[in-house]
Amino acid sequence: MEVKEIIVRVLSVLVSVFVVVLNNTATLVGYCNANYPQVTQIVIGLVAIYLMIKLCMKAFRLWVRLMIQTLKFVMVVSFIGLCFIVYLRGFNRFIDQDIPFITNILKDPQSFKLNFSYSNWFAGFEYGGYINDFLQDSTFKVEIDHDYIDYLKDQKEKLLDEDFIQDTYENFNDYVKSYNIEYDVNEIGNHIYEFLGR
Repeated sequence: MEVKEIIVRVLSVLVSVFVVVLNNTATLVGYCNANYPQVTQIVIGLVAIYLMIKLCMKAFRLWVRLMIQTLKFVMVVSFIGLCFIVYLRGFNRFIDQDIPFITNILKDPQSFKLNFSYSNWFAGFEYGGYINDFLQDSTFKVEIDHDYIDYLKDQKEKLLDEDFIQDTYENFNDYVKSYNIEYDVNEIGNHIYEFLGR
């Protein structure tokens, strides 16, 4: 006799036993419900309550395990990020400057706000010097081309210039009209303002 045949026979016997037990249980519950309805309802209620408690406990344990795993993951990623920042900044600068800075932010979160509007949409271009300062005492040197930063500042000023905006609008209007497309300028403006955080 092969192993496959043994497994098939064992499974068929188990299925048969399960079917017999299920049929007899259904018959017993029907008999008890017909002769002793109140007791049967109490027993079924207790069994249902027990099953619900077990299910809730398993769900709670699963949730707790998930939270613990998530917390472990966040702590590991934070530790790796912290090691990377210490590597970039250098240990002394991290201890002397960064930790007091972070402590001040945690004490007074209102002192560190980021506002977003179209006027500072390109403000990140102006922070090249700050990035250079941030990496100044790192274990490796990163040089930032200040000519490129100046070019980006000029582009920012150009993008916010009213004549440039008017010329761009007229060119866009001519282009759209050449394809006979109808559009609502106010609706497009609202979408742009919404995108820029106005």
